Amino acid sequence: MILPIEVGDTITIKEADRYLGYGDVTLRITQLPPDHLPTGSDWIQVTGIEIAWDGEQVGERTALVRTAALRPPP
Repeated sequence: MILPIEVGDTITIKEADRYLGYGDVTLRITQLPPDHLPTGSDWIQVTGIEIAWDGEQVGERTALVRTAALRPPP
């Protein structure tokens, strides 16, 4: 599976698209899963630096995210 995000991208993950979380979260991606994810995977783990609403860096965070949420809209 080829992911539409890269290390260094900043993404906002909606609450409904992440596992066990409250509210939306913005991450600057620092680590992605291996390139050999099976096609059809529903969830992937991403790691990044959390960015607060005011632009401050909160710290490192890992999130389990729906792969569908990372795909660009049709």
